[in-house]
Amino acid sequence: MKGRFLQLMRKQWIIYAGVFVITVFLALILLIGCAILPQNQINEHVLDSISTITRDIREDYIISDHSKGSMLDVATDSLMIHASVGTNSRYLGSVLTNPIYGYSDLPDWRDRDEVLTRLAYDMPHDTVWFYARYWMGFRVLLRLALTFLTYNQIKRYLAFVFFTAFAMAICSVAKNTNARAAFLFAFSVILVRPHVIAACMQFSCCFLISFFAMLLIPWLCRHPRYEGVFFMEVGMITMYFDFYTVPLITFGLPMIYLCLMFLEREKPIRIKWVLKRFAAWMAGYGLMWIAKLTLTSALTPVNALVQGFGAFAERVGIQKEESLTNYYSVETASKAVGEVIFSDETGKVIYLFVLTLIVLVAVGYMIRNKAWIGRFGKGLPLLLLAAMPFGWFAATLQPLAIHAFFQYRSIVLAYWGMSAYAEFLIYGRGSVSLLKLSEK
Repeated sequence: MKGRFLQLMRKQWIIYAGVFVITVFLALILLIGCAILPQNQINEHVLDSISTITRDIREDYIISDHSKGSMLDVATDSLMIHASVGTNSRYLGSVLTNPIYGYSDLPDWRDRDEVLTRLAYDMPHDTVWFYARYWMGFRVLLRLALTFLTYNQIKRYLAFVFFTAFAMAICSVAKNTNARAAFLFAFSVILVRPHVIAACMQFSCCFLISFFAMLLIPWLCRHPRYEGVFFMEVGMITMYFDFYTVPLITFGLPMIYLCLMFLEREKPIRIKWVLKRFAAWMAGYGLMWIAKLTLTSALTPVNALVQGFGAFAERVGIQKEESLTNYYSVETASKAVGEVIFSDETGKVIYLFVLTLIVLVAVGYMIRNKAWIGRFGKGLPLLLLAAMPFGWFAATLQPLAIHAFFQYRSIVLAYWGMSAYAEFLIYGRGSVSLLKLSEK
């Protein structure tokens, strides 16, 4: 019996290792493939995009209220185009070293429209730095898009894809759980301003990965033996494409959906099970990053391992950056997140008033109906998932305090996780009986 168990474990590790190696290989091949796309066409579309980039640099808010929650990350979006232009077949090592070419007389990021203009005209650069600690897998899609489209057109169609994927995810949740769970999911995303997310290439990345992963959850629910590999792969894809925005949601949103499907079908869910799947996601996310650093250090002159781990140490506060010491603070990070969520003092009052009203209604219902007591422990993993963003925030205070205007959106997990738990306590199994009837 013990020998059979060990044989099964060995087989699983072989599967995990095989999937990991294949994914890394495909990731590198895709970057090489995007580097050999026609550079002249990409340059032409970049030149046609300069007016849009200039406009966004001057006005980096999606709507006129100028609250931090409506702020776009134009600096990173333009940097994504910048990195994509610098990745080409003239220097194939660029797929790993991620060179950012520039000009000494244009040092500020707000000069990037002029920098891109010069690069698109093939004017010789006189500075370069290597942003080697990220995969920058977005270049695969962005260079392909720039072969045919301008930046303005990319933003237009990106918003279409975002809202279409969002709608598909809502419909999937409604079909496989119940309408209440689907509404709570939709409302949770609405609370983090999807209209702003859809207008920014960087913001939309992790949400798109999450939505598409959610569409696969009904299949995963029927094939639970693939859960570990699935979440590992999602973690790897997140590391590949994301420029560090809200990576946690690519685990949390699909996992909440999977938990709800299990509860709907009266399958038990355990905290230990959630943690094991999170470990698989973290392994994929972390090892994919280490694979990138290792490949770059081994195959190019750039020591990405030193760069990557040095940046990591600064981000989590192991080695504090002297010029940013005031950002390594719970108080600073909490204040920054609060400013984005509430927008202003009036918004804070409205937010807390509505939240209090919802809690009072839910508590009043539970006082009248004691059926929720028997369900209290069954949905606790949902509360764990709701708490995960705060653990992530605590571990990454510095980047959160600096970039709270987009990194706060991991809180979507808290919104959906807590509300889904309350809905389960109040209504229980939901539409499981209808599902059973439909299957007969």
